[in-house]
Amino acid sequence: MCLPTTRPASAANPFHLPDFLNVTKKHFLKQSPSIVLVVALLVLGAASVVWYESSGRRKSNVETCRPPIVRVVEIAPAAEFDSKSYPGIARESQVANVSFRVGGKLVESSIIIGARVEKGTVLARLDPRDYELAVQRLESELQAAEATFGAMKTGARPEDLATLETQLAAAGSQYDTAKANLKRFTALLEEQVASQVQFDLAKTQFDAAKGNKETLENELEKAKRGSRKEEIEAMQARIAGLKTSLATARNACDDTRLKAPFDGFVVEKFIEDHEVVAPGMPIASFANASKIDVSVSLPEEMIVHMSDIRAYRVAFEAYPGVFFQAELKEIGRAIQRGKQTYPLLVRIDLTDEESKRRPIFPGMTAMVRIDLQRRERPQTVPLAALIGENEDSAVWVVDADTLVRRPVEILRVLDQCVEIASDLKPGEQVVAAGARSLREHQKVRLENTLENTPENTPRK
Repeated sequence: MCLPTTRPASAANPFHLPDFLNVTKKHFLKQSPSIVLVVALLVLGAASVVWYESSGRRKSNVETCRPPIVRVVEIAPAAEFDSKSYPGIARESQVANVSFRVGGKLVESSIIIGARVEKGTVLARLDPRDYELAVQRLESELQAAEATFGAMKTGARPEDLATLETQLAAAGSQYDTAKANLKRFTALLEEQVASQVQFDLAKTQFDAAKGNKETLENELEKAKRGSRKEEIEAMQARIAGLKTSLATARNACDDTRLKAPFDGFVVEKFIEDHEVVAPGMPIASFANASKIDVSVSLPEEMIVHMSDIRAYRVAFEAYPGVFFQAELKEIGRAIQRGKQTYPLLVRIDLTDEESKRRPIFPGMTAMVRIDLQRRERPQTVPLAALIGENEDSAVWVVDADTLVRRPVEILRVLDQCVEIASDLKPGEQVVAAGARSLREHQKVRLENTLENTPENTPRK
């Protein structure tokens, strides 16, 4: 390496500097513009560094003083109503295949599929002629039997009694004559004046007169007191049988008209006019229009709370936001095969004005909301909201943007939350996450709340 050489000190170089540092005034003046520019750049760079460091410290101080953002949960009421909703489908509450109880030829029908009819409306009619004749015949027989029964109770007529009394008087005279003749021929036979033949003839005449008299006496007595008890009872039984037969015949005649069993509508028709039908043959399918059922499948976790159910409400997709009150009709205790659920049926009354304005038809999809009884529940908070350990457990309550420590008692730890007992009131806000990094009386900002800083102030 070659080093720069030095020269002895002189007037021009009194400090013995190397030649490359020993510049003259004339040389400096030639290089001054470049030197000034370099110095200016160095000064400007130093000033920029100082300003940047100062600005960073101010910004760091601002960031340090800004309250942290926290996420909170609101304490829910400890007592509340449970409500569960399950999908369902509407179906007929009652469907019946209507038929005639008697047979015959169908002569008239007013059955129209889909028609709505009221209870008692005649749907169809059979030829009633044979049934009407049967009613008339039995009515005549009953009238005759009742007339005979009346005579048996009251006895014979007065003119009949007078005739019997006259006949009895004549029979009495004949009896007295025959009795006297028999007495006379008996004495003559003993004296052997009369023959045995004459005595036997007198005896025969006496016996005939006596029998005739007794017969007339019995007939007169019977005519006066009426028929015997057993005869009257037999006639009463015959009259009762005729009345029963007449009622049956009248019912059969009335059954030639098929009537609607309840308010409803015709679902299906199975026969046409002028066909001959047999008793019990289905004529039409008839559905109840005053009520409709909704079938639902309940899971096992709901079936165990059936005693807590307070009300049933049903909403249909066709009527958004409208709920129909329902009542429990039946609930199955056997699980549905392949579903692991239990069948439930609720019934809706369709006779009120609301249902008349909004008709419900079988097959409509529904959502059944089940309201349970009010019951007490422990309060719950997220696991990340807890601070402290065991008996020293607590949570941070946000009170006017300031943290306040509130002791709690842990009852049960769940999956992502914990049940607690505390004096927390419904509506209070509890820090839900990052609670262990906070301190009491610290100022905080709620999530989604921005501080009014220059960075967040909208530019004009």
